[in-house]
Amino acid sequence: MTDLNHRKGFTLIEVMLAVLILGMSLTIFFSTTSQGVAVAVQAREYQISREMLGELALREPLDLEELDEGVIRGSFTHPEHGRVAWTRTVEIEGKEEDQFYRLTTEVSRGDGQGALHETVQTFLHQPSAIRGGWIQEPFDEL
Repeated sequence: MTDLNHRKGFTLIEVMLAVLILGMSLTIFFSTTSQGVAVAVQAREYQISREMLGELALREPLDLEELDEGVIRGSFTHPEHGRVAWTRTVEIEGKEEDQFYRLTTEVSRGDGQGALHETVQTFLHQPSAIRGGWIQEPFDEL
């Protein structure tokens, strides 16, 4: 004898539970994936900004012998990253005779919402920086 009430297959509750679990799993997967991509993009933008700061240090080296308070602005064109604008601000920290300075360097490229922008602040003691070899010498001897 067979039981007519016993059917093979899934009940509606089992199917709904499976769909709920699948939906939650896909939501978590896509959310995590999009966050990972956003972090990777942000890391790339940070790397480009750091490259531009390095390029600026080579193109416009800081003259520690003649360090004066003020703001200097400029721009240059990088073969890969296009036009880069920069601002360098030198401020005295404390008393002038102490020769402590705050150096704020900003680089940015692009305009609008997709612009890359990086700011770095450095504190330096002018005599120590000069003695410590912060001045970039030409590499003619190499």
